[in-house]
Amino acid sequence: MRGKTNKEQVKLLMKNWEKLLLSNKLNICTKELEGATVLEVNILKAAYEKPDIILKEITTHFNIPSSTLTSAVNRLQKRDLLKRVISERDLRSFGLLVTDKGKEAIEEHYKQEELVLGAMLEAFDTDEERDKFVKLFGKLVERFI
Repeated sequence: MRGKTNKEQVKLLMKNWEKLLLSNKLNICTKELEGATVLEVNILKAAYEKPDIILKEITTHFNIPSSTLTSAVNRLQKRDLLKRVISERDLRSFGLLVTDKGKEAIEEHYKQEELVLGAMLEAFDTDEERDKFVKLFGKLVERFI
């Protein structure tokens, strides 16, 4: 059963959220990915994690139109982070090949992400608190996707 939030809870959450964002402690932007959108980073991650991914799978996974994907891929290609290639799995489709520069960028991004998220978890005193936070955060994410 969901309880109703009150205005004071929302105000306190807003205040803390703003403090966190303004602190710049959540910045996991690496030099090579500076200026990239969240979508662009996630497209690069998807291509890195699944080298045989095709463009259609990306549009479905991120629930975006082909035109949005095309624009994002064009920007990533301009930065020499990935290339469009004919898919070996489906010769009628294009896939994405992460360049060496793209691999270095995403691997550095993962390292930064791990450091920031690890630091967030260190704010808690016990494994029980960390486990509870991870569970509650997962619940929050599910609510918004």
